[in-house]
Amino acid sequence: MNPLFVYAGIGAEWFGMAYPLFNEYPLFRKKVEECDSELKQFTGWSLLPFYEKTRRVSSSEHGLPVLFSLQLALTELLKKKFGI
Repeated sequence: MNPLFVYAGIGAEWFGMAYPLFNEYPLFRKKVEECDSELKQFTGWSLLPFYEKTRRVSSSEHGLPVLFSLQLALTELLKKKFGI
């Protein structure tokens, strides 16, 4: 049986929730940076400031891409680092 990853939509996040993952796991950071590089072409802004401990997400315009990058990076971390 293969695992299935299901993530909540917007509204399930809290301030600073990805800060430890972003700073402690290079694989997580790398995936977020890849997302940042791709999304910046379309949005004109960077995801990276939202992964700092002092930056809050205050709109859906930013929240959805930040949450997507977090979910993608978390999935990558769970699969490659922890073998899930």
